[in-house]
Amino acid sequence: MIFINFRFRIKIICFIHHRLRNNNEIVCKEKDHLQTELNRVHLDHHDQVEALEKRIEDLQLENEADKESLENKIDELLLKNADNVLVYDNVEELKLNHEKERESLRKELKDFQVKHKKEKENFEKTIKEMKEEHNKKKDSLVSNNQELMEKSLMQEQELIACKEKLQTHDSAAKRALASLQKELILRVDQVLLDRC
Repeated sequence: MIFINFRFRIKIICFIHHRLRNNNEIVCKEKDHLQTELNRVHLDHHDQVEALEKRIEDLQLENEADKESLENKIDELLLKNADNVLVYDNVEELKLNHEKERESLRKELKDFQVKHKKEKENFEKTIKEMKEEHNKKKDSLVSNNQELMEKSLMQEQELIACKEKLQTHDSAAKRALASLQKELILRVDQVLLDRC
């Protein structure tokens, strides 16, 4: 009985041993499988972590670039705003200068108009005086011309009268010469006759 128990125990032990060995193999296989899965999960996890770290770095770089771009835009806007303020100040200054120049030009124009009006009045006065003087000279010249015409007519009449007198005297002289010649001829002839 003891021997049967012993054999039975041995069988049981063998059975248990066999079962344990099988279980051990299953456990080893399961362990290997789990280790493989664990390594694969670890690799996947490592790849995901690296991808996430790379994504974080990219996002940080993008964030830095965006931050720098925003700072540049802010600087540009501040410069532009400063330029706008300067431009506004310049525009206001230009408006004031323009208004001053307009006032100065208005004053110069008013002075010029007053001066022009005075010069025009002086010019008109001078022209009026010159016209009056011209009219006086013209009247004087017309009067002198009439006197000269009258004198010329009188001299022409005198000249005609003198010509007539001259012709009369000339004719008388010619007649006197002719009569003298005849008389001389007669005397010469008579003297010659007397000598002969």
